[in-house]
Amino acid sequence: MHQSFYLKKPSTFTFDKNYKVFIKEGKLFFFKIDYKFDKDNDVWFSYSGLIYMLRDMIYKKSAKRSENKIDQAVQNDQLELLKHKNNFQLNIVDIKSVEVNEKPTSHSFLQDNGTLLFILDDNKRYRFIMPSSISRELIMNLLEEAGVSLEIQQFNKY
Repeated sequence: MHQSFYLKKPSTFTFDKNYKVFIKEGKLFFFKIDYKFDKDNDVWFSYSGLIYMLRDMIYKKSAKRSENKIDQAVQNDQLELLKHKNNFQLNIVDIKSVEVNEKPTSHSFLQDNGTLLFILDDNKRYRFIMPSSISRELIMNLLEEAGVSLEIQQFNKY
């Protein structure tokens, strides 16, 4: 099985996009998990637990099916999922640096683990939030093992 972890792409006007990220063959594969919500997304109705219980009952099975489909495709080396709109890959050699900001964002209702900013050689930028449910150290270790250079920052510059 390939190494993987979760990241969230922040969105101002909709729910964040949740990604399962795989490290494989010198590339990072970002696959969007449909219908996945977590406690960090509870900024919309922060005082209404009932709304979230109903949402979780409705979408939990769909999110699990979506994630299983991704896992199966990666396990069978069938990366046709990259053709979908929100899925993409980054070649590790094209990544100039990754800025790790350990300061939690104010984007999430609950405290998250900070942000990752992937900066490519062509100066394209991909910003993600590290969810509170995933260890920041795990993500950083997996990226370092894959050969990605990390720059750790204490303050939010964005």
